[in-house]
This record gives sequence, C-alpha cells and structure tokens, in this order.
Amino acid sequence: MKKNLLFCGMTAALMLGIASCNSAGKGDDKAETLEDSTEAVAETQPEAAAFDKAGVYTGVLPCADCSGIETTLELRADGTYRLIEVYRDKKDGRFESSGKYEWDAANACISLGEGEELTSYIVEGDHLVMLDKDGHRITGELADQYVLTKKAE
Repeated sequence: MKKNLLFCGMTAALMLGIASCNSAGKGDDKAETLEDSTEAVAETQPEAAAFDKAGVYTGVLPCADCSGIETTLELRADGTYRLIEVYRDKKDGRFESSGKYEWDAANACISLGEGEELTSYIVEGDHLVMLDKDGHRITGELADQYVLTKKAE
C-alpha cells in the first residue's frame, strides 16, 4: 500500500515539474505557477477530497488458466468496497472480498487490500484500469483487457 501511494505521489510531483516547465512568461510567473500548483495538490489530498466515482464496475479480466475472470467491484461512497471474482470454467472459482479502499485524489488512484493482496486502479472517466503490483500500467497484448466499466445506474 505504501509503495503504491509513494508511486502515486512521485507521479504527481513529476507532473507538477513538467507543468511548471511548460509555463509561458517570465521567471516570476513560473514560480507563481509552481506555487499555485503545489497548493492545489495539497488541497486535493485523499483525505480531503470527495470520492465521486462510487458505483458498480464490471468486466472480464484475463486469466492464465481459465477463459476469464468475471469481476464485479462495488465502490461505496463511505470508503468501503465489495469485490466478486468468478473464474470461468473453474469448480469453486468464486471469490468474494470486502474492506476499505484508499482513494488518492491527486493521482486518481484506488487501492484495495494490503500487502500481497493489494490491487490498484487508475480512474479514467467511467473506467477503472488495473495496475500491476508495482503500481504501473499493465503492458502487453492483453493490456486493454484489464479494464472495469461502471454500470449505468
């Protein structure tokens, strides 16, 4: 969990640095922009920002030894979640877990579980894009299949 939050924080710092380099105008303007950006990030820390993506997200994630994992993730506005994973074509392949999730508003990151069970997602509109165990986007030919889509209410 700490490693993922550190990754998300480092990403925010890098984005701020890039944004300050792209600012037009005099050196004073750049300093003001960086200062304003830093204040904006401080104001949107996870504990201060409201989570507005509550809802039910579904999708079929890739599986190494089955035809897919039917995944349903319910994110509640109170900071809790319920995850149901059904491994297709597997006897006793239904798993359910619940708990609290961490919301990093500055980086639009959601983290479920802890330690070896940690799963993280980047929020992109009405989609959750799963990240690898190191907090990076999954790459490769199946990368576009690691997405959960929010169900219409």
